[in-house]
Amino acid sequence: MDERKQEELESLGFIFTEEELQIVSDNELIVSCLLDDPDLLTSLKFCPNSSHLFENEEDIHSCESIHLFNITLKFGEDYPDSLPEFTFETEVLYSEELDLLHENVTEYLNDSLGIGMVYTLVSYAKEQAEIIIRERLVREEAERSELADKREEEERKIYEGTRVNKDSFKEWQQAFINEAKMKQKRGEALSISLQAAIAVDIMKAASTKLTGRELFEKDLQLLKSDEQYMEDETEDVIVDNTQFGKMDINDEEENLVLANLTED
Repeated sequence: MDERKQEELESLGFIFTEEELQIVSDNELIVSCLLDDPDLLTSLKFCPNSSHLFENEEDIHSCESIHLFNITLKFGEDYPDSLPEFTFETEVLYSEELDLLHENVTEYLNDSLGIGMVYTLVSYAKEQAEIIIRERLVREEAERSELADKREEEERKIYEGTRVNKDSFKEWQQAFINEAKMKQKRGEALSISLQAAIAVDIMKAASTKLTGRELFEKDLQLLKSDEQYMEDETEDVIVDNTQFGKMDINDEEENLVLANLTED
């Protein structure tokens, strides 16, 4: 065995516990790494997608660490002048995250050629794994927040309905009245709301009837019929002014009516 490799294996026995380090052979070993960062662990406890990492609800509140990964290293004959082969086994990281982790660690280890690099590899891998997990948790939280906002907006639109203005209300009201009239014409039974629409239409029509004066000003034939009546009378008509109250006659309106008579 290379002397440098032998010295590194001996030193690893002092760095890692028996639970953390498993020496398979002179050219292979497995290191187990825990995730024990309090803040990151708390974030994982409250993440909906991470419940499978904890055995039960009690474990979620009490545990101080969870298994992060096992890393298996296989050394070539020329190690440490060449990088060891290494693979990760984990339930915390996703497949694409493992690819990113492996890429980052490999790039970093290129500066460690010629010296023992197992401790460096494990430490850096743990650091990078925690960074990747934090970034994922932030991303997932942002996605959940965005989804919640969209759902809230959709619910608000449902309860808010279509905004109504004066014109759109009149358009809807007329369409509803027309529907009520058609059903009434066909002899169909009308619901309470349709009956109310018919009643509203009747009241609306009644409220728009012209007054006597409006009819008089609108239809000059009425004035002409009165004039014809007066011409046909053989006897003088005596008007008792005392039978009428004091009237305030608008000269401008009176002149307008007389002018129309003169033109005809």
